[in-house]
Parts: sequence; C-alpha cells; structure tokens
Amino acid sequence: MATPKKVVAAFLPDSIKVGELEIRPFTAGTILFLDKINHPLTASGNKKVALSNAEVLTLVYVLSRPIQECLALLRHDPNAFEDAVLAMAEQIPPRALNDLGRAINQQFSASFSTHIPSGASGEKKTS
Repeated sequence: MATPKKVVAAFLPDSIKVGELEIRPFTAGTILFLDKINHPLTASGNKKVALSNAEVLTLVYVLSRPIQECLALLRHDPNAFEDAVLAMAEQIPPRALNDLGRAINQQFSASFSTHIPSGASGEKKTS
C-alpha cells in the first residue's frame, strides 16, 4: 500500500527555498543544536516566543547549513559562529525577512505535525 502524501510530508517535509537560501526541515539535531546555543525557540519550551532579528537570522543560518558545520564553527570559536551568521545576514535584503520568517514557521509546523486525522485529506491509500 502507498502512503498518503500528507503523511509523508508530515514526517519528511521538503526544504523551502527563499531567495538563494534553502531552509531545511527541523530535525532532532536542529533541536539539540538550538538547545546548545540556548536559542529562545527551544529555551521557551512550548510557549510562543517573539524572536529578535538576530535570533531569526541565527535560526536561518542553522536551518540553511548542515548541523555539523554549525557545530564545528561553535566548537572552534563561538565568535566564529556569530561571524558566520553575520556574514550570511549581510547577503539578505531586509525585505526577505518576512519570507524567511514564514519559511521557518512553515518548517517548524510541518516538522511537528505528524498527526494527520484519518480521512482528513480525502486521500486514500492505494496499492
């Protein structure tokens, strides 16, 4: 039997392209890394939190790079990680911040929405 598209999308969301950046789905590795840097998205628990521009851009950096690359920078020197975020931010026009925020929100929602009500989409399993 084939798995309905919505279920596959809930477990394996696609990356979202915003300009030249590809925003990857959240993973357990993403969450662990954000915990490591005390990012407010994970530090707040399940509460909604307003992020500063710096916090959004840090999240954009983390979601647009392999976690291993982020971790290597952080281990080398925390300032190197911050410098890399700033260098990336320098390439992003302010008008793109809203689109990036929406992409992050979409990825966050998609990555945590593995519950698909039965029959909600009208899709049926096929053989």
